[in-house]
Amino acid sequence: FEYGKPSVTAEEDHFLLSTDVTNTSETDGTEVVQVYFTMPSSAVKRAPRKLCGFERVFVRAGETVTAAVTIPFDILRVYDVRSGRMLAENGKYLFSVGASSADIRAHAEAELTSGESIGKRPARFAADTFEECENIRLHRSRAYGTDAVRPVMWSGTVTYRGVDLTAGQTVTARISALLGSDTVTFTAGGQTIEAKTTVSDSYDDFKKVTVSFADTAELRASDELAIKLAEGMTLLDVSVEPQLHA
Repeated sequence: FEYGKPSVTAEEDHFLLSTDVTNTSETDGTEVVQVYFTMPSSAVKRAPRKLCGFERVFVRAGETVTAAVTIPFDILRVYDVRSGRMLAENGKYLFSVGASSADIRAHAEAELTSGESIGKRPARFAADTFEECENIRLHRSRAYGTDAVRPVMWSGTVTYRGVDLTAGQTVTARISALLGSDTVTFTAGGQTIEAKTTVSDSYDDFKKVTVSFADTAELRASDELAIKLAEGMTLLDVSVEPQLHA
């Protein structure tokens, strides 16, 4: 089967993707046209390819039919950790059409304008609302009744995006350190700052650790904050405030 160039139109609550399918063999047959999507410009990390629709078509030998696949906007939704809800993100989506995820034949783009935008984070946010992590697991804080984050092994890193770093920021993290290293590493806008916390004998003995980033052009252009925790540490939440200049 050969695929034509797909077209995508935006309707009230869905995209409609159409593509021609030609049976180039001498035998009548059935083809399942599959459509995958991603969003290269998304504010959050997306799967490189996710199934969003398919259509089975019967095509006689030597003939061409048009396959039409309806893609509801709800299928495009992503969980926004910043607001704590699912939303369909505004912007351009890339649709890939083929016989399978490993057999993509053509691509098409379409823009969603009736959805929502993923905004900046609030000044204070929970530790488990990260966009990316490495060697991290969740830890239920009995004292606060909420989820915190801890390294799986010797160290772990959580990365937050959508952080307001436009004015040279002071970052405060509430961290407990249980009989281990007392050094926490903060990275943002090309700056890396190490800070000390107090080691105790409880996972729920959270202490405030505060660092201040220099107000630079690189920091202003960034919205990403990474926090590296050492073994035995637990991060509860993070607060970001403008620096107070004398």
